[in-house]
This record gives sequence, structure tokens and C-alpha cells, in this order.
Amino acid sequence: MTPQVDSWTIVLPGSWNPVIFRPSWVIGRLTQTQEIGVELAFGDRLGPARFRFDDVHLRADPGRLVLGIDTPSDASLARIEGIAIQTLQHLPHTPIRGAGINFGFLERDPSAELVELFQFTDTNPLADAGFIVQTSSLKRNLRFDEDRQLNLGLELRSDGTLSVDVNFHKEVSDSEGAIAHLENRVVELKNRILALLADTYELVLT
Repeated sequence: MTPQVDSWTIVLPGSWNPVIFRPSWVIGRLTQTQEIGVELAFGDRLGPARFRFDDVHLRADPGRLVLGIDTPSDASLARIEGIAIQTLQHLPHTPIRGAGINFGFLERDPSAELVELFQFTDTNPLADAGFIVQTSSLKRNLRFDEDRQLNLGLELRSDGTLSVDVNFHKEVSDSEGAIAHLENRVVELKNRILALLADTYELVLT
């Protein structure tokens, strides 16, 4: 199983003002780096900028703040945790609706036992009706630590690979609640999901 680094993110749903997030605001508040990269998405309209610095990236959309990493390491995870907390501390009055910590993985050669989980009873009737299943998914919404949720998704694709999507979510109503969900938790939750995947599905990082 390998990390899908694009999915290793912290997402803060809320009502954000992307105009605030300019290089002059980011530098000195969220990073000590004096030069940061700025990426713009072009389409029907110009989207919010994505900033790259310190091996991480940040994008503020009107509905959410997204922080991601370039390298799947504990150091990078700790870095975006710190940046998320700093952002919340600098903008404490931003309406926040939740806090999510996300991970993604890909298993290119799932075991026969794991593939067996996706042999649903409707597969043959669907085939008899002329419909071939291209992908099959398992989704679990799990509660832990009293008020936290784990949304776990496994998808067996038509090429035989297995993707794993992980979302640790907590509904919050303010910056303080979001900080409490994030502080000293991101690396811990990464280790927790790796242990769960190994113990439950025999999926381990390679």
C-alpha cells in the first residue's frame, strides 16, 4: 500500500475570505520563508490562488481552507497542523463548521481475502441483466473518542487496484473547537489509521 499524497490534507469548512490570503499576509504569519510560490487556476473564471512554501500548499476557497503536503512525512503533517492552527488564531472570527484530517492510500495488489469483501450478492444478477460492475465500494462511518468521526472508504477498481480514503472529521462551531481537533493529533491519527488498516484489512505501507 502506498500513500496518495494529494489526499493527505487538512480541510476547514467555513466562510473564508480568499482576499485575505496574499503573499504579504502569509509571509511572517504562516511562514518565515520570504519567497512563496503562487499558482492560479484558469477556467471560466479565475479561481483562488494556491500558495506553496515549506513543502506544503494552502488554498483558501470561500467555503473552505485546504492545506496539503508535497511529501508524505510526519514532519510535513506537523507543519500543516501548525499552519492550520496559526491561521485559525490569526482569524479567530472566521465562521467554522468543521475540521477534517484526510489521508489516501492505494493498494495495487489486494489480497484474495480483501477482494472477497467486494463480492456482493447482486453482482451476478447485474451481469445477467447486462450490467458489468466497474467499481465496488465499501463505506464505514465510525465514531470514536466520544465525539469524533472516521469516514472510511474502500473502492475496488476495474483495474484490480484498491483505493482507501480516510476522513477524520469533527463538527465544530468556532476556531477554538477546530484547534482542539487538530492540535497534536494529525500525526497521531495517521498512525492510528495505519494500525487500523493493518489489523483489520492487513494493509501496510510499503
